Amino acid sequence: MLPTVDLKANGFGGSVTVPYSQSAMLTWITKDATSCTASGDWLENGVKPIQNLAGEDTFNLSSSKKYTLTCSGIGGATSDTVTVNVVPPPSLPSVSLLANGADNQTTINPGEEVILTWSSANVTSCDASGNWKDPKNTSGSESVGFPTGLTLYTLDCTGPKGNASD
Repeated sequence: MLPTVDLKANGFGGSVTVPYSQSAMLTWITKDATSCTASGDWLENGVKPIQNLAGEDTFNLSSSKKYTLTCSGIGGATSDTVTVNVVPPPSLPSVSLLANGADNQTTINPGEEVILTWSSANVTSCDASGNWKDPKNTSGSESVGFPTGLTLYTLDCTGPKGNASD
């Protein structure tokens, strides 16, 4: 009789997803198998027990991995594969604030209107400070009127991996 093998990661067959730097537990059961061999991304490829309900830890994963277990018996050989997908870590936040299209410091003529435009990445909220106030969208454009003298506009944005300001 052809052996069967059921390989699972965290109790699921086929494909599972884990957070970045987390591990998965590989478990398997077989029927009519006399030997099993691991291939793919196992920490140690080669001979494995024909059953392992206690599990084998993948340890901290930083990228997706594919695990295959081939088991043989009197009737032949069969394989099962499980893929562990890893959610990438959140990226660092960034923000860019421009005044009339210029970054950092800009000079305007008397009576010239100032338009602030901004964009951000990997943030969930933004707050304005300096010569403009209030919460802002994570991207946008806004007229701040016709300033006279030195004026300062700051945008502070917060995301899952920290803060960014411009």
